[in-house]
Amino acid sequence: MSREFWDRAWLGMGLSLLIACTYSPAPDPAMPARVEAAVRPRLASFLAAERARDADAVLEHLHYEFYMYQDGTRVDYTTVSRQIRDFLPALREFETEFENIEVLALSKNAALTTMTFRDRVTAADGSVKASRGPTTMLWQRVHGVWKLTFADADHYPLDR
Repeated sequence: MSREFWDRAWLGMGLSLLIACTYSPAPDPAMPARVEAAVRPRLASFLAAERARDADAVLEHLHYEFYMYQDGTRVDYTTVSRQIRDFLPALREFETEFENIEVLALSKNAALTTMTFRDRVTAADGSVKASRGPTTMLWQRVHGVWKLTFADADHYPLDR
């Protein structure tokens, strides 16, 4: 086969690859609303599990590769799960509120939630710690279930 044949063949394959890599189907205008409608109940369920101090229910929301930055420190799933199992059941009360919730659909299988929180934690001995701060959560739909794969939370003392 001639050099000209191979040059044209490579050019054709290159153009096909370029078109395949840059093609994206028409956007689905309803997708962001569907994603938000699916993620908001999961966020509410996560919040309810925290308030109920139900460690298993909280952990059910986390993907096994979950990690977070907690007050600037990276914490992996193993550490987070141990903290949740030790911390939540030992509390007398855990009051938390999410405010200014925004859900950004990144794709049909990924969403980012941002919000501020206010916590009031009452330990078994009656001591109280109150804080507020921003939090960001990355949700992914895994086998049809929305799971947290990343979070970031910064706690600041709540002025009294």
